[in-house]
Amino acid sequence: MSPCIHNVLEQGPSRARQLFSGISTLDPQALRTLKLVTQYQGQTVPTKGAVLLFGKDRELHFSDAWVQCGRFIGTEKAQIFDHVDIREHLPTAVDSVMLFLKKHAMRGADFSAVRRKDVWSIPLLLLLLREAVINALVHADYSQRGAAYSCVVL
Repeated sequence: MSPCIHNVLEQGPSRARQLFSGISTLDPQALRTLKLVTQYQGQTVPTKGAVLLFGKDRELHFSDAWVQCGRFIGTEKAQIFDHVDIREHLPTAVDSVMLFLKKHAMRGADFSAVRRKDVWSIPLLLLLLREAVINALVHADYSQRGAAYSCVVL
């Protein structure tokens, strides 16, 4: 592994390998296939995607690559009920956003059958919300400066 890759990626490529454990092995060919590394001036270097996903000091290069979650009282953004800033690597940030949303989801109960059925105010069990969070983070324009990405619960 190139020293450049080792220095830029947090703990070398081990953070990426940890997140991919059980899914795939990240050998040098896999890093190229996933476009996490590229050739630049004769050296193998991490791509912007690799820095965003696993980079050490990624906020130096992408200062707005974090998520701000807020729960507000009512339907206006006037009174904050709860707030959290998520400054983790993007793969783990998805899980943290989901925990925040689940914490603030309304859960009711349906007693119409023999067994009680939990009914969520947002479609957590259908994975639609998780997919929306992943799409928002994956398709975000990280070249834009000046604001973090927001997740709002009213």
